[in-house]
Amino acid sequence: MFQKNSVFENRLLSLSFQTLDNMILKNSFLVGFTFFCFQAGFTQPPEKKKLPAKPVRYDFTAYRQKTVVITGEEQQLYRIIMEYRAEKNLPSIPLSVALTYVAQTHAGDLAENYQPGGRCNLNSWSKQEGWSSCCYLKGHSQADCMWNKPRELTTYPADGFEIVFCSAVNPTPEAAFKHWKNNPLNDCVIRNTGTWSETTWQAIGIGVYKNYITVWLGKEPDNDGEPEMHEEKK
Repeated sequence: MFQKNSVFENRLLSLSFQTLDNMILKNSFLVGFTFFCFQAGFTQPPEKKKLPAKPVRYDFTAYRQKTVVITGEEQQLYRIIMEYRAEKNLPSIPLSVALTYVAQTHAGDLAENYQPGGRCNLNSWSKQEGWSSCCYLKGHSQADCMWNKPRELTTYPADGFEIVFCSAVNPTPEAAFKHWKNNPLNDCVIRNTGTWSETTWQAIGIGVYKNYITVWLGKEPDNDGEPEMHEEKK
């Protein structure tokens, strides 16, 4: 016959199994997230589990031209991309205060609200009061959601086009650029080749936040000008 455990022993066993389950779930998530992030650019988050929105550093509710500041990392990535274009005898693209705001906002949204592993890709937007949400699918059936974001969030008058990078560790401008350069779809966007050979980029914005880096490009100049440059303290 089996002997009954005491209440204390049963409680101890329950806590042990619960701790083991939590460790398995946590490690599974980290492995999955690491694998997922290096598919950056056209990958996919889920809709099935909706979590409450978390606050981020960006102002989601209003675009104010004078408050948009481009950080040191964002400036570094801008220089890397422009140097690459110069090597290909392509003109420099002016920084855009509006597209920088969109890029920074989306990097913040991805970092705080995005969940890897579903059918929506990294061009998707979560549900917030400041914009319309969308699940951007692999077949580009929700492309209007991306194209319209600059008009929706700012005074920029034209479509916006985005490339995204994410890494399980802190991403760097160099890592993002290397990934895009080695990805034919993203490289065509940067160099205006292939599908983009007839396009002339007139504006660019860059956002870096936590594990995400976004670049937004537009075919029209930004009448609001360029963002302020953040000067690093020495």
